[in-house]
Amino acid sequence: RLEEAAAAARDLGARGGAVAEAVAAIHAAGVVHGDLKPENVALAADGGNGRATLLDFGSAALGGAPAPVGASAEYMAPELWRGGAATAASDVYALAALLYEIAAGRPPFVGEARAVGHQHLMLRPPLAGLAAPAATLLARCLAKDPARRPPARRLAEELRRLEPSAV
Repeated sequence: RLEEAAAAARDLGARGGAVAEAVAAIHAAGVVHGDLKPENVALAADGGNGRATLLDFGSAALGGAPAPVGASAEYMAPELWRGGAATAASDVYALAALLYEIAAGRPPFVGEARAVGHQHLMLRPPLAGLAAPAATLLARCLAKDPARRPPARRLAEELRRLEPSAV
């Protein structure tokens, strides 16, 4: 779907909402994915239709235990770059980086892994090209402080309310 960038951007609310709901479901079951990225998300064959499946739980943790860090550089939350364990908040950050990629056609930070890590730690994501509602929502989810990120369930609700023209 990332290859269909224009269509994906128009449907950020629906497609992103489906993925956020899948993330919220695993969080409600006490699971942290630990490696959210485009390769680990599948939308239903009908274009999503409100359903997404998360794949590759090799870095997941159960029962509130911190997950090992398995995330790809472009989707790693700042706390993971500092050596922390994956949590529900770091899953939300990775999901926001994935949503950013859907809306903008690339992850918020790109380059060699060390440079990407520095960007995640020090820079604000470049949100200027996104419409205000989507940019505001993604900025909250890409907050450097994990406590400032909304839970996946609230993110799903807010994404579902985005108008297709609001991206």
